[in-house]
Amino acid sequence: MSNQFDDLRQFARDHGMAEEGDPIIVKPNVLLPGGRVRILDTARALFGILADKKVWFCRGGAVVILEKDPGQILPVVHVLKPAKARSEFEEYADLFVQNKDGPVPGVMSEDTAKAILESSMAKQTLPNLSGLINCPLAILRNGEFHILPAGYDARTGYYVTGPAATEPASLEQAVAIITGIIAEYSFQTPGDISRAIASILTPMLKFGGFIKGFVPIEVVEANDSQTGKGYFVLIRCAVYGEQPTYVAAKKGGVGSLDESFASALVKGRPFIVFDNFRGNLDSQYLESLLTAQGQFSVRIPHAGEMYIDPSRYLVSITSNGMQTTRDMAKRSSFIRLEKQNNHHFHRFNDNDDLLVTIRKHQPMFLGAVLAVIRQWHQLGMPRTNENRHSFVDWAQINDWIVQNLFDEAPLLDGHADAQNRVQDSALTFARLLAIEVNNRDQLGTRLSATEIFDICENGEISIPGLGEKQSDNQDFGKKLIGKIMNKLFGNNNHFAMESFIITRESEKVVTLAGNTQEQKKYTFTQAEKQKPAEGA
Repeated sequence: MSNQFDDLRQFARDHGMAEEGDPIIVKPNVLLPGGRVRILDTARALFGILADKKVWFCRGGAVVILEKDPGQILPVVHVLKPAKARSEFEEYADLFVQNKDGPVPGVMSEDTAKAILESSMAKQTLPNLSGLINCPLAILRNGEFHILPAGYDARTGYYVTGPAATEPASLEQAVAIITGIIAEYSFQTPGDISRAIASILTPMLKFGGFIKGFVPIEVVEANDSQTGKGYFVLIRCAVYGEQPTYVAAKKGGVGSLDESFASALVKGRPFIVFDNFRGNLDSQYLESLLTAQGQFSVRIPHAGEMYIDPSRYLVSITSNGMQTTRDMAKRSSFIRLEKQNNHHFHRFNDNDDLLVTIRKHQPMFLGAVLAVIRQWHQLGMPRTNENRHSFVDWAQINDWIVQNLFDEAPLLDGHADAQNRVQDSALTFARLLAIEVNNRDQLGTRLSATEIFDICENGEISIPGLGEKQSDNQDFGKKLIGKIMNKLFGNNNHFAMESFIITRESEKVVTLAGNTQEQKKYTFTQAEKQKPAEGA
């Protein structure tokens, strides 16, 4: 087609497309389907033009483009719809139809655009997009440590943006930078510190192919509100130059949690967050993503089905108390934060907080991550024999790094307590109740089942076994609370749970009928945090 017009300028003027002296933007000419011109011929020509420009991609069978959502800084993936594709095609090619006198300017119909988008030429011609990341990526290439620079990489399918990293002069400096990120947090156990460090390293280890197996959901918990759970997630994303895609915690029907999650996956940004999740997390869709092999099917309204690479995503959940299935608990990594009274995060130069500082100096923070992984790679990529987690690859690699390069506790110390709690509705209830009692400044107060029922009602704490129809039935609620407490205490009168201790006592009270009966009272107190042994 390009040889049919020796003088494009004159052709444009002859057909009223430009006046004498007007600048002409020369674009390739493409014939629309019709006559001897097949849909595949037009598709091959158009996709060939777009493939060279790296502006359209094929992702899981769908033609996609990168655009910024309103209010967002980084571009996300959008499935291209036929109506929009018509004008997009015109941006990169002049379209013509063939008639008896030769080619004349033409307009693509929406049906034609749909047929072209759905043709096999999209997959054959357009570059494959498997993931987005806003920072240079360390990858294994033929066993060697290789930095993937900005731009599109055909081997991995990654579209990389962001400035080059600045690695520190020594491993000690790299370790200091990474530990400095979490230094102002108070963690429940030394194992939680190790898992916090691993959470900063895991994205590079996974996206770069150093971890071949699955990685867990990161669950950031706190024993009180305003502890910095969401902030922790933000600073980890900032190290990678990223912002999280948030998933709304809806239940059932249109706009359900699974549907919101699917929409987040389609957008393509690597960090997905369920923020301030409360209640029961029971999503087979989410569980299946964590252990999906190969491509993972995603369906969203009005966009049909597409396939994504699940290894290009990391999922985080922030919560003060959630319950989930046994399988989900086994596929999670718990990081437990503790509230620090009257604590304010440190301010840096120009009075910036930590998040702003990381964003301003992101190449330095990312460089620290690269330096640690580079050192581990040079040492032969060793690992421990840690087997206390379902995702062995993730656990053994991070366990070796945190113990040997950071001199921290074993990765999974104390982790089973959190896993067991989120599987048990009674333990989850007791933790939420203890947090609410603390928030109400009622630690040390002897509370009856009636008073606990009122606390639950006002604090919007669900009592296991109390359905919506019985939510106002105080007598039934009191009996359920008594059963839950009996399960927790067993034959003892003291029950310890993470940072709280619950004590049960009996006292004699006089009823309205004048009878004397035994009544259980429960006292919540804060457990004293154990200090590390000297020399530890």
